[in-house]
Amino acid sequence: MTPFEIESKIKELLRKYFSNDAELFSLTQPPAHIEADASTNFAIIISKKNKLKIEEVYSKISNILSEQGFKTEAASGFINIFFPSKIYRDYINKIISGEKIFVKDYNKNKKTILEFVSANPTGPLHLASASAASMGDSLSNIMKELGYPVFKEYYVNNVGNQIEMLGKSLMARYLGQEVPEEGYHGDYLVEIAKKLPFEAKEWADKNEILKFSQFAVNEIIKTQKEDMELFGVDFDNWFYESELHEKNLPNLVLEKLIEKKAVEEKDGAKWLKMENSEDKERVLVKSNGLKTYFLNDLAYHLTKYERGFDWIIDIWGADHHGYIPRMKAGIKMLGLDEKKFTVLIHQLVSIKKGDEILKMSKRAGTFYTLRRLVEETSKDAVRFFFTTRSPNTHLVFDIELAKKQSNENPLYYVQYAHARICSIMENSKNKNFNPEDINSFGNYEPTRDDKKVIKKIFWFEKILNQCVKDLSPHHITTYLIELAGEFHSYYERNKIIDETNENSTRARLFILKGIKSSIKKGLELIGVSAPERM
Repeated sequence: MTPFEIESKIKELLRKYFSNDAELFSLTQPPAHIEADASTNFAIIISKKNKLKIEEVYSKISNILSEQGFKTEAASGFINIFFPSKIYRDYINKIISGEKIFVKDYNKNKKTILEFVSANPTGPLHLASASAASMGDSLSNIMKELGYPVFKEYYVNNVGNQIEMLGKSLMARYLGQEVPEEGYHGDYLVEIAKKLPFEAKEWADKNEILKFSQFAVNEIIKTQKEDMELFGVDFDNWFYESELHEKNLPNLVLEKLIEKKAVEEKDGAKWLKMENSEDKERVLVKSNGLKTYFLNDLAYHLTKYERGFDWIIDIWGADHHGYIPRMKAGIKMLGLDEKKFTVLIHQLVSIKKGDEILKMSKRAGTFYTLRRLVEETSKDAVRFFFTTRSPNTHLVFDIELAKKQSNENPLYYVQYAHARICSIMENSKNKNFNPEDINSFGNYEPTRDDKKVIKKIFWFEKILNQCVKDLSPHHITTYLIELAGEFHSYYERNKIIDETNENSTRARLFILKGIKSSIKKGLELIGVSAPERM
């Protein structure tokens, strides 16, 4: 049983005495100095709510739990609960087997779309894209582990002024001319220019910018897809903005907003009516008749609602924070439920090389690409380090630290814990213990030290739920670093393979199997490998 399953079972039992309040019951992991397996403040809540003596509430709960084999103790209003060892035995066996024990039925009905990266197809993917990819893919994995049906989408802005400027920049590179000041100056366009077909000369003679744009976009998207594959991210769909225009969706959305009297005309342009009338970015159609990115984005998000998603999550860069209110306003005015729409803003990433923080500019062509960062360090390092911070925290990626083969490097520290356990398992076979045949604690009674690390792996489910609650996978990397620390300390303090004590050896190998599976699962969820040798 997982903590959630135990909690659900206890709620069901509590309905006998507290029919109206059983849903208020919850379990929490007790502080490290408390020997109990779980704790609850239910008695405090119920005594206050129903004006009962706390002792009376505790007595009823204690009787209910003791019938199920749970021991309890009162502690300053809290109730500490002690599990029979069977709970831990069954839990460890399930995580070792790879069984999907964290899936919750109520999550299965919440069809979710996660849209992330969605970088303009005007250049290689860079650090912000790596940050969004780490966050989005990890969240998707975690949500799937909890039973959510998740669909991953990449939105390609292959229409608009930036695409025209990309075409002009490529044509300039092809002709050996100066790139327009507002164009794209990166050397990647030099390489793309070398791939242009023979017909490019005719395109240039006729000033057919669109053909240069289309060629550049196709090449860049191809590279972006390769980068995502290198990074271990696989999207369910690449949605092209041009699809919106082919289906005339921006015009249909505009008509719908006009019907709902949500549009006002000012200075020859069409604006979305909003409470904050000072928001100058709420223009839907410019005075020259061109549709804005805002209108097109509303059309795109309308498709998400029409596709039946119950939870629409977008991951945007730090410079898009002010865009959220007008998107929510537009969605609401279209008659859609804006509460289904959630935006995550991830902060900027800096690169530290030695003692220097590098300055970067994508338009100037001075930036660190995702591919370069992976090649200089590793996919594992980039994904792990990018997942160590919450979305609202700035990250400084230390290249030298990411490459270190020492405990200073948190990734190495965690992966080494997994590899070290694998080594212990192999060594145990030479001492006539076969870990694969061990599936319980046997007659061994776990010590306080044993229980400390057992409890750490048991509450992994809580970490997964916290990641979804906060929409941040950083809780997993924090947990993995802590679990690795618990293991390393546990190993230093305790003899694992003791040929004079078969019971303790078998039990501790069983515990290590649980730690190993938890580390492997945690790393897997954030797209990082769990090596068996290092």
